[in-house]
Amino acid sequence: INGCAALVHLPVTFEFDSAKLDEKNYTHVKEYVLFMNDHVDYKAKIVGHTDSIGPKAYNQKLSLKRAEAVKAVIIKEGIDATRLTTEGKGETAPIASNKTKDGQAQNRRIEIEIIK
Repeated sequence: INGCAALVHLPVTFEFDSAKLDEKNYTHVKEYVLFMNDHVDYKAKIVGHTDSIGPKAYNQKLSLKRAEAVKAVIIKEGIDATRLTTEGKGETAPIASNKTKDGQAQNRRIEIEIIK
C-alpha cells in the first residue's frame, strides 16, 4: 500500500432504498476499525454505491448517505474523523448486473480506498 491507494471491498450491503446498517454490517465495519487502529498512518475514503433503480440524482445522494453512515460508525468506534473522507458514486460503478435482484443487491455496497 506504500504511496498507492488500495481498494477494500467491505462486506457491507444495504437494503433497497436504505442507508441503514444492520447488525451484521455493523460488525463488518467494526472489524475494519480494528485494521484502522493497527495502521494509524492510513487514511480511508469511504465510497458508497447504489443499484440503477430510480433517478440518477437520487441514487447519487443515497450512495453518499451510505458512505456517511459507515463513516459515522467508524468515528463512533474511535477513529479520528480527520482520517476519513466520503464519496458517493451512485449507480455509476456497478460490479454486477442491475438486471437481476442478486446483482442489484451486490451493487448496493461500500468500498474503502485505503491511502497511506
